[in-house]
Amino acid sequence: MLGASFGIKYTYTFNKTALEGKGLGIFISADGMWNALQKDIRNEYDKINMTKPMYVNIPIMVGINYTTQFSKSFGFWAEGGIGADLLIKTPEGVKDHLVNYKMSAEFAVEAGAGIILARTVTLGAHYYWMGNHDIFMKTNTDIPALNPSTPMKVGVWAFKLGFHF
Repeated sequence: MLGASFGIKYTYTFNKTALEGKGLGIFISADGMWNALQKDIRNEYDKINMTKPMYVNIPIMVGINYTTQFSKSFGFWAEGGIGADLLIKTPEGVKDHLVNYKMSAEFAVEAGAGIILARTVTLGAHYYWMGNHDIFMKTNTDIPALNPSTPMKVGVWAFKLGFHF
C-alpha cells in the first residue's frame, strides 16, 4: 500500500577533525510514516460503515553515512542506522464503540542509498525493518484471553526526496 512520510535528520560531518573531507558522517533522524489499509480491506469497512484504522510508524534512528561528490552538481550517498520504531494504530469500530490500541515500540534498522543533486537535494531509496510489533487493545482488564495480541511484522520501502540546508 502507499503512504506518506515526513521527517527530519541532522548529520554531523566531522568538520575540523582528522575525518574532515572523507565523506563520513553520523546522523540522528525521526520520521513520521502514515499508511492506510489496502483498498479491498477499506471497501469492506465501508460496506459495514465502520471506522477504518490507520497505521503511523515513527522510526527514530542513529547511524553512519557516506557521501561523495563526483562534481558540483552530482554525488552519491549511502547510510545505515539502528533505533526504535513506535507504531500507532488508530481506533476502529462503529460510532460509539471504537476500539483503541496501545502504542508499540520495537527495535528497528534502516539502510538507504541515493544521489545528490546540486549539493542540496537528495533522491534515494530506504528500507526500514521496524520489528515484530504486538498490537494490544487498550482495555481495563488484565485477563489475557480478553486482550489478545495481534502480531504484525513491519517492513517499509521509502522513496525519499530530501532538501539540505
